[in-house]
Amino acid sequence: MIWSLSTSPLAKGDLDAANVTITDYIPAGFSLADADWTSVSASQASLAVPGTIAAGTAMTVQVTLQFDDANTIGSSSVNFAEISAATDANGNPVTDVDSTPDSTNGNDAGGNPESPSDDSINGDGSGTSGDSVAATDEDDHDPALIPVVTTFDLALSKSLAAPAPTATSPSLTKVI
Repeated sequence: MIWSLSTSPLAKGDLDAANVTITDYIPAGFSLADADWTSVSASQASLAVPGTIAAGTAMTVQVTLQFDDANTIGSSSVNFAEISAATDANGNPVTDVDSTPDSTNGNDAGGNPESPSDDSINGDGSGTSGDSVAATDEDDHDPALIPVVTTFDLALSKSLAAPAPTATSPSLTKVI
């Protein structure tokens, strides 16, 4: 089973963003299945976003993950991604006013999947890791809930392959 997840870095300020790197934290039971991304470890991949993201605009990138662990069927996993580096359009280091780009999962405010902090882009980064408060979310880190659901349906069909048995020919042939 293959999952494609999208993430959209957004240049919210007055400056264009360049040299943007996104880190994806691959959940247990999944592996990277995307040639555009660089495998850092079994649980981490990175992508150097091509080009510049103009101020006030977003860019959508995808990561493709392979589902590997049948033991997690019927549960759900959380895939986190975050902006781990960026510069201005001239390559100069910049300070993000409401988040700290890095490649350390779990140290960012907010990020509770399916909560108000999920997909929040206007938080000030002052909350606690895993909280649900949109106003305090660190906006460079975001979760995606992946339900691991598969349907198993095994069926059998049986029909008569030859004429019905008679007294002179008592055998019966069926097709399964």
